[in-house]
Parts: sequence; C-alpha cells; structure tokens
Amino acid sequence: MKKIFLAAAITITSLVGLSAPSLAASTTVVVKRVDHHRPMARPMHRTNDCYVETVKHRDHGRIVVHKTRVCR
Repeated sequence: MKKIFLAAAITITSLVGLSAPSLAASTTVVVKRVDHHRPMARPMHRTNDCYVETVKHRDHGRIVVHKTRVCR
C-alpha cells in the first residue's frame, strides 16, 4: 500500500513539474511605453505663487503695519 501511494505521489509531482513550462509558453508580457516628454494638452498654470509682503511705517508716533498679498 505504501508503494502505491509513493508511486502516485511521484507521478503527480512529475506531471506538475512538466506541465508548468508548457503553460509558460502561452504567457505574453506586454510593456507599454510611457513618454514623459510629450506636450501637455493644456498649459499648466501656477496658482500658488503668492507671498505676504509686510510694510511697517510710522504715523503720528505709532507704528503701522500693512500686510498685502502679492501674486506673480
């Protein structure tokens, strides 16, 4: 009985070992080309190119601070 199980195990492992390379022949690998240097459909606008400009000056002995937002 042990010989039958051993023979069946050897047969199954040899079939699995031989069938794997035959299945690999049907597998295809597709590589897509990605072109990072193609022109964009619309121009890119930078919206966060702003900063806060602080101006201090004296007015009748007091220091006055003006903060203005400057965008380019």
